[in-house]
Amino acid sequence: MTTYIIRRTLAIIPVMIIVSIITFVLMHLTPGGPFDQEEGRRQDPNFVARMNQAFGLDQPLWQQYTTYMWNALHLDLGPSFQYRDRNVSDMIRDQFPYSARLGLQAEVLAIIVGLLLGTVAALRQNTWIDYVAIFLATMGVAIPSFILSLYLILLFASTLHWVPVAPTLEQYNTQLGSWVLPTLALGLPSASYLARLTRSSMLEIIRQDYIRTARAKGLRERVVILRHIIKNGMIPSGPCWGRLLPR
Repeated sequence: MTTYIIRRTLAIIPVMIIVSIITFVLMHLTPGGPFDQEEGRRQDPNFVARMNQAFGLDQPLWQQYTTYMWNALHLDLGPSFQYRDRNVSDMIRDQFPYSARLGLQAEVLAIIVGLLLGTVAALRQNTWIDYVAIFLATMGVAIPSFILSLYLILLFASTLHWVPVAPTLEQYNTQLGSWVLPTLALGLPSASYLARLTRSSMLEIIRQDYIRTARAKGLRERVVILRHIIKNGMIPSGPCWGRLLPR
């Protein structure tokens, strides 16, 4: 297992290098440059040339790429073009705790809701509960997070006024309600995928011979569900949990 993880981790390195090269080349093929315009007005060519020289944009393409990669490995992403007095690395460091917390909350929500919805749907197969669960899971997979977030804002923020529309950092630090809509928008699509996966796994387990044997022995239905169906139904879902990260 350890060898497999190491091998898969090392395989990511060349992929990331290739993606970075393609992205870097595409950015340079795009017409214009970062200093060509300021607030919609074209800059003086002499000023643009000086800025390109100051930031190394007049160097050969391969040299720009190696400089970029070297600085990126040292977590030096340069200054921000929007906030001229701030460094990109510092901005990422300041905002990372909020992103990490949001991702963790969405992951927990996805696991809880997905497992519960999929399990209930499998145990109540071909009933209205199963149909509703399948419908909700299908809608959750079909609707992208950015579309779902708009509907959540319109309903709970703009119409019902239960949560703020655009919370500030202070509200995120002091009000738990500010985290509700972002967590739902990121977690529900992943929960829908996990619910479909869990339902399929559970139905496959329910049809196994040892489940019929356990019931024939007189085991209580609760014991059969908890010790045999749910416990074994989680095994096929395990390797797929990596796909549950918020998209």
